Amino acid sequence: MPDLNNVQPVGPIAALGRERRSDIDRRLGSPAGERLVLVGLGGVDMRPPLERWPRQPGLRWLVPPNWTVSRPDMVSWAILEDCSMVDLIRSCDVLFTKPGYGAFTEAACNGARVLYVARDDWPEEPWLSRWLLAHGNAVKIDRRQLASGELAEPLRVLFDRPVKPPVMPGGIAETVAWLERLLGLA
Repeated sequence: MPDLNNVQPVGPIAALGRERRSDIDRRLGSPAGERLVLVGLGGVDMRPPLERWPRQPGLRWLVPPNWTVSRPDMVSWAILEDCSMVDLIRSCDVLFTKPGYGAFTEAACNGARVLYVARDDWPEEPWLSRWLLAHGNAVKIDRRQLASGELAEPLRVLFDRPVKPPVMPGGIAETVAWLERLLGLA
């Protein structure tokens, strides 16, 4: 926003989760080496046709509780009711989501890989996508891939890339410090 002369850049605002992977694996009965993909498409009604997706050996999907699906490689995250969403983001191998400030910052700040589906009709996507690709670990897919479940190659690319370190969520402290200076309290 080049026309504004009072902007103050701040870091991301995000919650940090607790690492719960060993507990999750034990509760799911996951075999050694199985990768977990947390599906969190937010408040958008984007349920893909999971029943037609090809199976991916060594991969298990944690899906929203209201997505009824009967496949052994897909389980509702409701069975992990004592795990918060941010704990799941931190503990799973991949967050499968759509562009959104909360999902992207929490993934980057918790060191999570992100597979995300394009929302080219959403005006904030280009800026959020650029930020996540610069600071996080992400691969973008299109709506066709979402519908077909052709995710083996994007997931391979995501797993083959070196993992960037988590981003520090300093936005709250930076904003408070800026407001205190602005108001003459600091």
